[in-house]
Amino acid sequence: MQPWFSKLSYWKFDNHNYSNLLVRACLVHALVFYAPVLFAADNKSSFWELGLGVAAFQTPHYLGSDQSDNYVLPYPHARLESDLLSVDRNVIRGHMLAEQNFQLDISFAGALKVDSEDNRLRQAMPDLDYIVEAGPSFNWLLNGKFNSDYYLSFDVPVRSVWATDLEEVEQIGWRLTPTLHWYQQWQNSNQWELDSKLRLLYATASYHEYFYAVTDAYASTTRPRYEAASGYGGWQYSLNIKTRNNGMILGILMVFSDVSAASYKDSPLVVEDYNYSIGIYASWILAEGRFY
Repeated sequence: MQPWFSKLSYWKFDNHNYSNLLVRACLVHALVFYAPVLFAADNKSSFWELGLGVAAFQTPHYLGSDQSDNYVLPYPHARLESDLLSVDRNVIRGHMLAEQNFQLDISFAGALKVDSEDNRLRQAMPDLDYIVEAGPSFNWLLNGKFNSDYYLSFDVPVRSVWATDLEEVEQIGWRLTPTLHWYQQWQNSNQWELDSKLRLLYATASYHEYFYAVTDAYASTTRPRYEAASGYGGWQYSLNIKTRNNGMILGILMVFSDVSAASYKDSPLVVEDYNYSIGIYASWILAEGRFY
């Protein structure tokens, strides 16, 4: 593993664990799109905020890789809250069923490309293109209350995954990630939030093929041909802690991944059973207001 910040790469994003610029840009558009709905609701408790942030982190090239990189990136900050819906980070959340034990979100994830020339196991293979994931998340409340200072839920995000080189777009499969989600917030002189997720990873064969397959054209004596199957892709635990004060947000995100029993474990592109990611981020709120 490379030492922390031994190399700083700009305009790169993580492959699996962080919400990237593409995702946040989608949320900025969602903020603008839903503004008329909020005005129509005549909801005086609604508010919006826009800002800018920067994140620095270390993460593997992909799950199972024995190579990692350090990244520094800017991102837009967009947040919207109302009785109808919330737009925050990588989630658009409706509140129509907020008083019940079920909630439906639209969740996003994504990644920027990985150049195969930068990864010794993928030399001469096609690059991993930009990735965008989107789909519904079905959330069942186990304890507490949604949209409050504390809740424990069981979430089932179902996402379609797309790869693009910015000229062509290809649908590469589907992901299913059942998640035990614990959220806790403390209000004192500063606002503190803890967001903890334990998730199982499942995906279609085409998704696993995109990352872990080796076709005849790229097979060699040290990289044998491999076909990936659908199914279990490992498990992850993530912990996101942040604090907010005077228009500034500071946070740290840590992710542990275990692919030791994944269906693609025997791929010659998989070396590590375990991966770690860690990052820090800061956001500055530049504009905010309320809908009346």
